Amino acid sequence: MISECKYNIDMAHGPLFGKIILFALPLIITNIMQLMFHAADLIVLGQFADPKAMAAVGATNGLTTFILNLFAGLSTAVNVLVARYSGARDRRNIARTVHTSMSVAFYGGVCMALIGLLISRPMLKLMATPEQVLDKACLYMWIYCIGMPFVIIYSFGASILRALGDTRRPLFFMIFAGLTNVLLNLFFVLVCRWDVA
Repeated sequence: MISECKYNIDMAHGPLFGKIILFALPLIITNIMQLMFHAADLIVLGQFADPKAMAAVGATNGLTTFILNLFAGLSTAVNVLVARYSGARDRRNIARTVHTSMSVAFYGGVCMALIGLLISRPMLKLMATPEQVLDKACLYMWIYCIGMPFVIIYSFGASILRALGDTRRPLFFMIFAGLTNVLLNLFFVLVCRWDVA
């Protein structure tokens, strides 16, 4: 059955209080970790790079937050469908929903990456980004956009797992990604001197 995976929490049977705590704690930690990604970039740049680099990354915060929240909202729809079919023990529709949503995540991510590459500069100008940091902010956004398909696939995949009662594996992925982000930040800024890039 679907709920037999050791990571899944069956919320449809038995007492709920302990299950809610087990479900919610990894979810809370995952959301905090996700917020720390941008902060880690800013901290490393603030400590080891030109102040303009930190200002450029800080200028993109509103835009990156908007993009993340947009796809978090879209992935909630996937969460609802998978949870519904999981509760009904409808494996066929779970499989269809998972395959469709991952296809949408991949192709939507590629489309959003291309759109992001095209509209980053106009959006940053619209957000009144100072001219002296605009080029660096655009570079940061372009790199961010290139990674967008992976961010969206994670978001949709995590929603699917959460719908099945699994909040621990998305947390493990986020911890791994967060540590990798910090280590690569330090490597590229300290060793390669890549600054915003």
